[in-house]
Amino acid sequence: MIKIVKLTNKSGIVVELINIGATIKSIKLPNKKGILENITLTHASDGAYLKNNGYFGSTVGRTSGRILDSKYILNGKEYVIEDARNGLHGGKEGFSFKEFEIVEESSSSVTFKYFSADLEGGYPGNLDVVVEYILNEDNQLLINYQGNSDQDTLLNLTNHSYFNLSGDACDLILDHQLVIEGSHKLEVDSRLLPTGELIPVDGTIYDFNQPKKIRSIFKGKSLSEDFLGLDDTWILDGKIILVNKNKKRRMTIETTYPAVVIYTLNFPSDQLLDNGSRTKMHHGICFECQFEPNGINIDKFNSAILRQNKTYKHQIKYTFEMGEQ
Repeated sequence: MIKIVKLTNKSGIVVELINIGATIKSIKLPNKKGILENITLTHASDGAYLKNNGYFGSTVGRTSGRILDSKYILNGKEYVIEDARNGLHGGKEGFSFKEFEIVEESSSSVTFKYFSADLEGGYPGNLDVVVEYILNEDNQLLINYQGNSDQDTLLNLTNHSYFNLSGDACDLILDHQLVIEGSHKLEVDSRLLPTGELIPVDGTIYDFNQPKKIRSIFKGKSLSEDFLGLDDTWILDGKIILVNKNKKRRMTIETTYPAVVIYTLNFPSDQLLDNGSRTKMHHGICFECQFEPNGINIDKFNSAILRQNKTYKHQIKYTFEMGEQ
């Protein structure tokens, strides 16, 4: 059964959440006239979240990011992630499509819980997962993740919201300014799988340590099958900042995770949005804060192993500046 939870604060921010996938349905900020404008991509119907093509706003797990051939070895035993292309988004049995229980709810916070049984989706251990959302009076939305397993397992949770600060997806995100405080990105092969090497971003199109428009990535490149936009992982040294200068809106992302996968909706899959339009290429940008993808297979990366009876705790924090007031 689909359940909707609404969070509000005194500044007029409204966050809608869905229990399916412990998902962010929408984040609405008031404009200078007090009219709410949605800064995320949102499906036209609540029922679409049962399948959620595009993973709009969903919790991704047990693992986010790619894992080579959807296989990994843990404690000498090989496991296969079910129905996944290189382990992407945790596979067909991933958390994005699960019905989470609402265990606590108020006007400013909600806590979702899910029990993932041993070997569900190809992961060992009976796992309890908690996803908590808090909207505070500092105009921050916090996502707190917690997990406990009775066996060693993999856990690498993230959120898959697509952001568009123009409001109600009225424009593409190419003219948004982006800051990524990170000096290195991950080298990947033709399948977008990390090789284990770090590439300095200095002097490349991937250097966003100073603000620049997202469309700058096409400098010296053409839109082609070989380069449609960003689908890359940065090692974070600090914050991520997204700005829409026309609306003077700003979103800052801080996280306890070491890395972020940034994806500019290069394959929009023609989804109907709540504003009546259909998704277009570069209609939104996704920030998947997480451990390094494929880390279980690369010694120098975080393995994303959650040890038996240890507690997994990580956070993603969004801070909103609403601009035109």
